[in-house]
Amino acid sequence: MKFAFFFATVILIALHQGVNGLCFSSICCCNIVRQTDNCGRGTYGASRSGGRRSHRGIDIICPANSDVRAPFNATIIRTARPYSNNNGRHNTGVLMKGTGKWAAHSVKMFYVRKTVNNGDHVRGGSNIGVMTNMAREYRCTMTNHIHVQLYKNNRIIDPTPYTC
Repeated sequence: MKFAFFFATVILIALHQGVNGLCFSSICCCNIVRQTDNCGRGTYGASRSGGRRSHRGIDIICPANSDVRAPFNATIIRTARPYSNNNGRHNTGVLMKGTGKWAAHSVKMFYVRKTVNNGDHVRGGSNIGVMTNMAREYRCTMTNHIHVQLYKNNRIIDPTPYTC
């Protein structure tokens, strides 16, 4: 019993330290990942398009018109769009390249109307945009969220461990 308690404690501590001590700043509210709603799951690797592809990021719950913050110190690179064939006003986002201890990372955040300029340097936790009401784009009842897609050395990785 003592071993199980000790093991559980070690796991909880590890979960709150991120990867190599790296944790996202608060992106919106409390960085809560969207679980299952009428449109699917917001977890990394969740099934999409009837199993033909998998979710390449996580969905952080964020009410429409909320401030959206940078997950880490970064340089704003450009606007990023989740769907190239959609000109809807909710089809927008931002691409950022990490700086300092986050220099190997970049992140795409979708459904965010950016309020910063390309080339701006931002600190983790500083406002970078406003959450769109992207749930209106979908016919199912979807929870409003920011899609967070993380890269390390230009390879996509699971952002979940960094939401500590």
